[in-house]
This record gives sequence, structure tokens and C-alpha cells, in this order.
Amino acid sequence: MWEVVLLTGLMIIGGSLFLLVRTEQAVPLLNKVFATRWIYLAALFRLMLGAALIASAHTVAYPHVIGLIGWLIALGGLLLVAVPQPVWAGMAGWIINQPVLFMRCWLLVGLLFGGFVSYTALA
Repeated sequence: MWEVVLLTGLMIIGGSLFLLVRTEQAVPLLNKVFATRWIYLAALFRLMLGAALIASAHTVAYPHVIGLIGWLIALGGLLLVAVPQPVWAGMAGWIINQPVLFMRCWLLVGLLFGGFVSYTALA
């Protein structure tokens, strides 16, 4: 099951790299997900991803960390459904209005995070 953790890490790295290179794509993506009903699909994806990380945490180098990350991702999926959509749209609007450097710094954090998750699967 370590493959699930590796795939998650690579997915985070890939998404961060894509948006780091094409930062202008982030604005339409944020609008599409947080201002429409796509938010429910994102919530379902986060719940499934969190459950997969929790289930496969025992197969990696840092099982408690990956288990915690899985629980936080699943909790985030529940919050996407529990918090009203206008709140998420407002938060997405705040992020959109930040300088490009702000978004790129967070994407670099995403690269590091994805690298750590991948490392735990391969170590």
C-alpha cells in the first residue's frame, strides 16, 4: 500500500509544478472549484484520499505523520461540505487577489510537502 502514499506525493508534486510554471491557470481553477458545485467532488476526493492515506500509513517510514496527514485531509474534505459555499468563494477570492509571489511561495511549500510524502513511501 506504500504505492498509494507515493502516488499521493507525486500528485502533489505534479500539481504544484504545473501551477508553479503556469500560475495564471490557478485563478480559473480556484473559481471553478470553490465558486461552483465542483466543491463537492473536491470534498469526496479529499475524503477518499485521506482514507487511503490512513489505511496505508503503516507501510511507510513515518506512519504516524502520514496517518495524521490522512486525517487532516479527510477533515478538510468534511469541512468543504460543512462550511457554506460563499465562505469558500470569499477565501478563494482573497487568495486570487494576492500577489503572484505569494502563490508561488505556497506552491514551493507544496513541492516540499509532496517530496516529503514521496520520501516516506520510498524510505
